[in-house]
Amino acid sequence: MSDAYAAEAAQPLPSAETPTQSEEPAPPTDARVALVTRLNAEIETANKKWMPVFKRMRKNMRFASGKQYQRPLTANENVEDERIKVEIVQRHVSQRTAALYARNPTVLAKRKPRLDFQLWDGTPEQLMKAAERFATTGVVMPEDEALFLDIQQGMTHRKMLKRVADTMRILFTHFMDIQDPPFKLQCKQLVPRTLTCGVGYIKVGYQRELGPRQGDEIELNDVTRQIATIERLRKAGNEGALEETSADYERLRLMMKDITSRPQVVIREGLVFNFPRATNILPDAQMTQVEGFLGCDWVAEKFYMRKTSVEEDFGVKLNTASKSYSLKKDGSYDKDVKGDFVCVYKLFHKRDGLVYTLCEGHNAFIAEPTSPEIYVRAFWPWVPLVFNRCEDDEEPFPRSDVELLEPLQRELNRTFESRRQHRVASRPLYVSPPGALSEEDKKSLDQHPAHAIIELANLPEDGKIEWVLKQVDKAAIDPNVYETGSLYDAIGRVVGGPEAANGGQSRGSATGDSIAEASRVSALASNADDLDECLSQVAEIGGGILLLEMEPETVSSIVGPGAVWPQATRQDIASELYLTIRGGSTGRPNKTQDIANFERMAPFLVQLPGLSQDALAEYAVRLMDDNVDLAEFMSAGAASIVASNANSQPGTGNPATEPTNQGGAGGGNKSKANGTEGGGQPAYPGSTGTGAA
Repeated sequence: MSDAYAAEAAQPLPSAETPTQSEEPAPPTDARVALVTRLNAEIETANKKWMPVFKRMRKNMRFASGKQYQRPLTANENVEDERIKVEIVQRHVSQRTAALYARNPTVLAKRKPRLDFQLWDGTPEQLMKAAERFATTGVVMPEDEALFLDIQQGMTHRKMLKRVADTMRILFTHFMDIQDPPFKLQCKQLVPRTLTCGVGYIKVGYQRELGPRQGDEIELNDVTRQIATIERLRKAGNEGALEETSADYERLRLMMKDITSRPQVVIREGLVFNFPRATNILPDAQMTQVEGFLGCDWVAEKFYMRKTSVEEDFGVKLNTASKSYSLKKDGSYDKDVKGDFVCVYKLFHKRDGLVYTLCEGHNAFIAEPTSPEIYVRAFWPWVPLVFNRCEDDEEPFPRSDVELLEPLQRELNRTFESRRQHRVASRPLYVSPPGALSEEDKKSLDQHPAHAIIELANLPEDGKIEWVLKQVDKAAIDPNVYETGSLYDAIGRVVGGPEAANGGQSRGSATGDSIAEASRVSALASNADDLDECLSQVAEIGGGILLLEMEPETVSSIVGPGAVWPQATRQDIASELYLTIRGGSTGRPNKTQDIANFERMAPFLVQLPGLSQDALAEYAVRLMDDNVDLAEFMSAGAASIVASNANSQPGTGNPATEPTNQGGAGGGNKSKANGTEGGGQPAYPGSTGTGAA
């Protein structure tokens, strides 16, 4: 990681001199105000339509986090709720996340199918015929010369694309590695978010120097945010709005002192990956399908930002009509005229081909409308992840796993809590006539130690304690009333898999369990394909952005001097190359089955001519442990350990036992003791799906 950071060029800080005072922005025209008003009205319409969906998502979030009882136990928030919760939902989300995303995806660069040769048909027969004509006549025919030139140009183009593909792959992986928080951590959170809300999003962006940031967007770790803050405070000081006794004045002084004390500061640019919340993406009210945002003229991303941050990042002065919000304890925002937050929408309008940035209640754009900063073939910078697809014209958002499990989870909680209350109510209870026992007698009977002898003052003359103390008969606990096997079975049928996978004990037949497990594996593989497809779209978008935005000098500083990066033909290269994710590379590997497959193929592979021994050995070692780097153990030109040991054996002086006289078979010439020959390899291990360890 440190090498990757060190490879990026450090740029000097822009001049710290006070900038010239900028002119006051002109008030918006009537046409501009009308456009802002219309867009705000469309946003409000979409908010009203999707409000039930977003409420359902927030409800699922609370339910998955353990808030599973609809009513609080008491009005006092300080009283701990001791009601039983059998966390089946949390277990399911954790298991599915561990199975679907266990490691970082493997990025591959692929070529789109193309015909690279105009004259050569790709067969060796055509080349052999040209060679025969040259051998017969001794002269290269014009058509053969054109054929050889065509092959040479095509092969050169293929080699160039191979180097560009390797550069793209390394560059994309570099920006995945330098994300903060780490890409794997964010992407691993994407899976439970999708299981909880029904949809998750990945946003691909490109950070430029001193570009504005919205809300909690991820940014590369540099000083661009600090410089933007300094520039805003400088401007405020030039306009006379900053007094020497104010907190912002001291803030500016401290930041300027820190910046100017550094000889150099690093200002980075490159890919950034954001994972917005499912409730922060607002599609057009006309949307008919989440994947691809079908039917949408626009899609907006919502941010809640402090007013000072909006003015700092966008360089505007918000009017008093801007709607204010305050942050609640549960993390939501409520309208509050005294609040410090405002709602900002970054609206991508596909029909207009523009990006509008609005603040709710503000009568003008807070940033000038422009075309998207980065080119994306589908226009939308967000890639949705969906597992439970549905077909509903009125509500295209799919239902989540948490929502599917909610009624069964509640019934399971009620069953266990009712049984608990029944057990509490079934504790021994005794009754006594009024005045039959003194207070001292009650205390002795209630708090006596084991095997104690108690003297009762009011014991009847006949000595029968039943006259003054009698146990109350209560209803016995019927286990059939609190049976949970059917609930676990229903849970397995809803989310896939046998009840044993959700904590219960399977009581069915082995055949039934096998069928249920096969069903679970099939559903899991489908979700793994969805995740791979989502990440592949992210990689394809990111690769196209890198080709169009990154300069060769920056690429070489990150990838190395061997990097090959096109300049004038980037668009042509983008039409031939694309990045994707290797299928199944994010899930937990099934090492047992992979090793068994390799053991069966190895005897045939070692007999193939031209096969790379180093590559084969590296693959075999990687099957055993992904963390082992074979290059650390390789020494160019060194013989194998077996050969080295054979050559280092000392001579015996006896021709019959001399190691060098034993021939190629060596120790294989010795007679072998009688024994049982090795049998065949055991059968393939049973398939346990993507989640197998």
